[in-house]
Order: sequence, then structure tokens, then C-alpha cells
Amino acid sequence: MKNKILSVSLLGLLFLASCGGGSASESAFEAKINSGKKLATKNGVSIHQGYLDYIASFEPKIKERLNDPASKKQLVDGLLTQEILYKESVKRGITEMDKYQNRVILNNRRTFIQALMMEEIEKQAKADYEKNKEKKYNKVHLAHILVRPQRAKPGDKNPKQDQSALEAAALVKAKEAKQKLDAGSKWEDIVKEYSDDVRTKKKGGDFGLIGKEDRRVKPLQMEDLVDKAFSLKVGEISDPIKTRQGYHIIKVLEAPKVASFEEVEEEIKMTLRSEIQKELMTSLIDSKETVYEDEDLKKLSEKADSKVAPKGNSPIQVRTTQPKPKLDIKAKTDAKKEPASKAKSAH
Repeated sequence: MKNKILSVSLLGLLFLASCGGGSASESAFEAKINSGKKLATKNGVSIHQGYLDYIASFEPKIKERLNDPASKKQLVDGLLTQEILYKESVKRGITEMDKYQNRVILNNRRTFIQALMMEEIEKQAKADYEKNKEKKYNKVHLAHILVRPQRAKPGDKNPKQDQSALEAAALVKAKEAKQKLDAGSKWEDIVKEYSDDVRTKKKGGDFGLIGKEDRRVKPLQMEDLVDKAFSLKVGEISDPIKTRQGYHIIKVLEAPKVASFEEVEEEIKMTLRSEIQKELMTSLIDSKETVYEDEDLKKLSEKADSKVAPKGNSPIQVRTTQPKPKLDIKAKTDAKKEPASKAKSAH
């Protein structure tokens, strides 16, 4: 279902893009999506490889999923459904009706607002890469074994002391794993036996690429780990290194090298997105004065506090993941206790 929903939204964007420039633009669009190998046909409608390639050119997540046959089939099935319905709307003359053409024009504006943001991110991402590639995008490819300390139980009498003992036990376990490696045990076998990292355990502990300015380094206290990784030779294995997660034993798979733009493109864009949005809004909107010709709007504007920005006035909608607010249990408990304490004092 998720794949079908995704294909619906993509088809909507593609349709809007094809409607913006008249028949010549639409013909060019049709030629593009109908190029390449024919993948499937249903009810007289076919989906070609050119369609998937075009979507993948501006949707990285789709590009990744095309390598998986099951995901590719789901996307093709979704596009077949959408194209059949679209062709039927053309056949019935719906695409020529003024009331729907006006909606297309309105939706085109929204799409181009998003495109403005995308173009600015693309431009600045490339500039950031060229400026900082030696410093920020020099990365080493490593594998690791992670031994996480168990957590002290809430009911323990001395949780700090107990936690220290659990961390010491984790270090002993990590040292044991290293001793086995030094004695000739295979890396893959020790990963399976000792590593607590579920994500990398099935891949021989492959951690991927990491650099000194990687955004994970500071929050996870990985400075020592990364410094060590850059000092090791290919195939060399470290002693246990402590981070916020626990104790890591690392093995360098590939020597440090500057990652290509394609390898770090999404990382750069995610980092720059909110900053670029803020700059764009400031330069085009927030720094400009609004002149109200309508008397009612003018009166409301005069009464409003100029220091308080109105909410929801941004035409650029960017999806971001906001952290969930932490529940202050102590505050809530104190709040419940307060009436009781007040009642006592009243007596």
C-alpha cells in the first residue's frame, strides 16, 4: 500500500510537470517515459523503463528500491493503475474542462514553489561539497563489533555503582572478543557471537563510511573511535574503544578517501535543508513589508504586534521530523502531590 501511495504522488508531480509547457512539453514528457524496455502492459497501457528512470532521477529513495525486484514490481503495478485512470480521464475529455485546468494551474504553482526550494538545495549542496570535501567528506570504511553494557534496573539500591559494574563487565566481554581475534578467530564469527549491533551484525559488522565531522560523532561520543579508524591500516583491528553506545572493536575495510558527491549528496541536503529554507523565506518574504489595500486587513495589521510573526504564512511546506517532547514525569508527580501538601498545611 505504501508503494502505491508513493507512486500516486509521483505520478501527480509528473503529470503537473508535463502540463506546464503546452503540447510540445507534454510530447517530450511522453517520449521520455515511454522510452526503454517495456516492463508491463495492462488494459492497453504500458509502463517502460524510461518511466522508472525518470522518477529515479529526482527521487533517490525510488532509485534505491529499483534494485529490489519486489519493490520494482509494486511501483510498476501502481503506475499501471494510475496511468490507466489518467488515460480514461483524457478519453472522457476531463483534462480539457476549465474547472480542472484551473486546478492544474494552481497545483503547478505549488509544485514550482517546491521546485524553487529543491533547486536552491541542489545548488548549495554542490557548492558545499566542493568547498568542504577534503575536510568534511574524507571518510573511512570500517566494520565494528559493539558490546553494549546492560542497564541497571530501576529498583537497584545503588544504580550508579551497579551501572559501573555492568560497564566493566561489557569491557571484559569486549576484551575477550579481541583476544579471540588475536588468536586467529575469523572476524565474521566473532561479530556473530559478540556484537550487539543488530543493524550491522548480519553484514559482518559493516558500519559503512564515517568521517571526523560526521553528525553522529559528537552525540555518540565517537571522537576517539574515528581518530583511531583514520590511524589504522586496511585490515588492522583495534582494541576496545569506548563510546556512548558501549565498547567497539573496529576493523578498517577501506583506507580513508574523499567520498564522491553522489555518496554524500543526501547527507548534505538534509543538513542544509532548514538553513536554506530560512534564508529563502528571509530574503523573499520576511524582510519585505506587506501593504494592505483592504481596509479590514489594514486595521487588523495595525492592531497586531509587529514583533509576533503570524503562524502558517509560509507557502513552502517542507517535511521534517521533529523530536517528540519528553514527558516530565517528576513535574507531573509533584503537581499531583501539591494539593495534598497544601491541604496538610491548611490544617
